[in-house]
Amino acid sequence: MLRTPAQWMAASDADAGLWIRQADSVLAVSLFGDPARRLKDALPRHARAQTTVLAFDGEAGLSLMSRSARGGLHDFSPELLRELSTEAPPAAALKAAQAHAAASHWLAARQLWQAGCADNTAALFAHLLDPTVALASPQPEPTLRLRVGRRELTDAGASGNAAQLGLKAQPTVVVLDLSNMDSMVPAAVCQRIEQRGQSCVQVLTRWGGASREALERLPSCLRRPSRPRWWCCGLRRGRS
Repeated sequence: MLRTPAQWMAASDADAGLWIRQADSVLAVSLFGDPARRLKDALPRHARAQTTVLAFDGEAGLSLMSRSARGGLHDFSPELLRELSTEAPPAAALKAAQAHAAASHWLAARQLWQAGCADNTAALFAHLLDPTVALASPQPEPTLRLRVGRRELTDAGASGNAAQLGLKAQPTVVVLDLSNMDSMVPAAVCQRIEQRGQSCVQVLTRWGGASREALERLPSCLRRPSRPRWWCCGLRRGRS
């Protein structure tokens, strides 16, 4: 069962409690504010003892409620968990996580989610649905993807090859989004723009340093036959 923060907040207390009671696993990603507070209140009251809870990239207190058959994070340092949530966790935090069974599992699951792409997401869901299925190692995905319709260029192949995407010598709208999010959203935005006769390209990359690098590389990626006209940066789950 998938629920957005808005759907979670719109649910009655009875429905929200029923969802939690029926769940074998609860996955909460990038949950902040009232939705996070409501889940933090609901989990102790409704989750079964054997229910796996996995929360990350959101409210710190909610992440600390993560638990599995390997134990919980209640005795793990909140500061170390914050450091593990950064783009490049320090060595000391990684060492502490490896020495803590629950933290090691949490970190491995988060790394699998952060790796993005359908295969990695499917592997995480398979583990949450059946904990006897071992967590797979993340499969690498491109750090930069340029896409027009179903045509796509990645990483080094994206530089100077915009013509392969069918872009013509005219102003081009650039839609920037995260590559590990729902790709249907930027695709739909570009489709609407193209229906108005304007050229559009999707730039899909990762959060943090990869996004900065993508912006720096963009002029070379779109150098002839097209040039960006304006930007559309999607805002989702507290990120831009």
